Amino acid sequence: MRASHVHPGHIPSSHRFLVPGAGMMVLALLLFCPAQGPRAAVSSSNGLNNSRATALPLTLPASATIEVRGTIDRADRVTGEVFDATDFGLEGGFDDIEWFGRFTLDRPDLVSAILSILTSGGDLDLYLLTGEGRVVQSSFGVNNPEGWDPGILLEAGTYFVGISNYDGDAATSPGPGTSFVLTLTRGGNRQLLALDNGLPIDRYFATAPGRIVLNRFVPVGYPFRLERVLILFFRRSQSEPSPVGQLIRLLVLHDPSGGRVPPVLGHATVLVDRTETVQESGSFSVYPVSLPVITQGVLYIGFQIPATVPRNTLSIWADGYGLDRRQSFTSTDQGESWSVVPLHSFFIRAEGTHLTESLGRLTSVKVF
Repeated sequence: MRASHVHPGHIPSSHRFLVPGAGMMVLALLLFCPAQGPRAAVSSSNGLNNSRATALPLTLPASATIEVRGTIDRADRVTGEVFDATDFGLEGGFDDIEWFGRFTLDRPDLVSAILSILTSGGDLDLYLLTGEGRVVQSSFGVNNPEGWDPGILLEAGTYFVGISNYDGDAATSPGPGTSFVLTLTRGGNRQLLALDNGLPIDRYFATAPGRIVLNRFVPVGYPFRLERVLILFFRRSQSEPSPVGQLIRLLVLHDPSGGRVPPVLGHATVLVDRTETVQESGSFSVYPVSLPVITQGVLYIGFQIPATVPRNTLSIWADGYGLDRRQSFTSTDQGESWSVVPLHSFFIRAEGTHLTESLGRLTSVKVF
């Protein structure tokens, strides 16, 4: 990761937060274990997997977990596919991605990804990209493991998993190679609701007193129980006060009709309206909620800045050049009207559980 990029970091299930020949011969033994039917193992050797064109094909069945082992070495670093300003919209380019895997979903589903680094001192980053190369989710920094769990909802289509940052971007150091285990899980009942792609690259919104910011979320299924809200605040410069300890008005709205724009706040079905304290700066603040289940519609989740908070004290990240979802909103008139945020999505997330009967028992068996 380039030092100028602030990041939310890895999202483990325990929610420890901060806020993607001589070459690599990856021998990937993929064991997928569907809820029903026989188990099968697939062995694949694909040489250099350091471009989307040579991505290792992965089979990710419904309600299953697969694991891939590999090693990234110097040859991958030298010839990895470069994602630059054209790809990510970033000033000054970005990391090479030195290993790619490819999988296809035949229908919308939840997918989680965990990248465990086996080499002492190694540091790899994880990216999930659409078939066109747009970043859907990422996890980068100094974490081990990297990734996200619970799963995020993906539409049907082809996706690439990319691993980057071999040897810490040290272009002149040969390095011994970094070994990893990549675990992908499809299905399950728990969902990470996230619009952002994990890349908070110099994109932020200064939250003036009175302003409301919300994200629109669609659960994977119903009935659905929301369990916690996560918001990434940050301090823009050392000359400005820390946001930690400042108050916010936490809001969760429910629109049973599934509307595309938040309802007028004064007429909305409000599930959460309470005062909370900013816990972290540059890391996710986590707010547990205890709510009745919803059986239809969408959720609007976010916060309002009280009038007593000084201007520019609280800022919230928005992602850089992911998918133009147009599902983040702001209001400056107490929720009477809403403005959609184009191109970017706020780092407001949530977690919850789909309460239907089991979506399939997940089983993971390591075969090396």
